[in-house]
Amino acid sequence: MDTTEVLLLGTFVLALGGTLVAAQKRLDLYGVIFVTCISALGGGTARDILIGHYPLSWVQDIRYVIAVITAIFFALAFRRFLKRISNALFIVDSIGSAIFTISSVQHCLDLEVHPAIAVVLGMFSVTIGSVLRDVLCNDVPGILRRELNASAAIVGGVAYLGIHQVPWFGAMQVILPMILIVGLRIAARKYRLSLPIITEKPFKKARISFKKS
Repeated sequence: MDTTEVLLLGTFVLALGGTLVAAQKRLDLYGVIFVTCISALGGGTARDILIGHYPLSWVQDIRYVIAVITAIFFALAFRRFLKRISNALFIVDSIGSAIFTISSVQHCLDLEVHPAIAVVLGMFSVTIGSVLRDVLCNDVPGILRRELNASAAIVGGVAYLGIHQVPWFGAMQVILPMILIVGLRIAARKYRLSLPIITEKPFKKARISFKKS
């Protein structure tokens, strides 16, 4: 799969998560479509604007829109089944974030963006969509809560930079960083890992929590 195909897959999975969130909020059909489009395409749009890539990826390639529409129909058709799966939304969101982070980093590298900036934009592109989705659904964005979403994306992006030019890794040069991102997010939720909490006495109370749920 080339970079565009991986981005399309990431867009599809992020759209699934956006539709599930919108459906949980009991939005009407237009609301579901709007929230899903923002969730799946918002981050990539912001990324392309920041690096001056025009036309925007989803404007230039109709397959992005088709991926979003397909995800909406799929999620709505199987939402009752997905509700029965414990943490279905978290799983979908984690997988989508992993795919989109790595593909966004490679997308930026293909456009000759500095590797360090590519990692930051990879993190930014995958978090901005979820932030916009949560704000539209009147939720506190996950990136602002005690979760390692952005941190996991950064770690995965750095890992990808380290191995993506090693030929003998093959497809694993993409798969391993994705597994790392998903694994970090699962570990963060299971063991309640978080970045230091800033308080009025940061040096005494700011710490990383390792309490097991």
